[in-house]
Amino acid sequence: MNIPHPDGGGRQQPDPAAYTIISAQIANAAGDAVRLTTEEAATVLISAADTPALFDKFLAWAQQPGNSAEPYVAPSPVPRTVTKVQAKLALLGANKLTQVEDWIKEQASAAARIRWQDATEFDRDSEFIAEARDALGMTDEEIDALFIAAASL
Repeated sequence: MNIPHPDGGGRQQPDPAAYTIISAQIANAAGDAVRLTTEEAATVLISAADTPALFDKFLAWAQQPGNSAEPYVAPSPVPRTVTKVQAKLALLGANKLTQVEDWIKEQASAAARIRWQDATEFDRDSEFIAEARDALGMTDEEIDALFIAAASL
């Protein structure tokens, strides 16, 4: 069931009486969006602007003893994985691809050579990335920058 939105524009919003809040997590840094778990729906994303009546119900719920919303957790800017193509393009853009390929051919462990040849993606926290970082004399910050660049390709 829906009720009129207070903006008077004819929009509808969920009727807060139709939801029983079980838990909540702040969904953005501004704190004006919340991910609710309710008895009626698995998860409902609400905001102060789009669902003000339900947002007001959340605020009242959060003030009751024993209820609190989990805080917002900002996503990590460094992706955990990138595809092999993304990784190679980022290395190419950073003028490191030849250096990596030379290391793979001449000095890398057999396991590292197999991973480089056969992997479809690379995990930032893998042994392969740590081995490559050390062998190439790179810092964690440089590896992070390559993963960020790779994810944008």
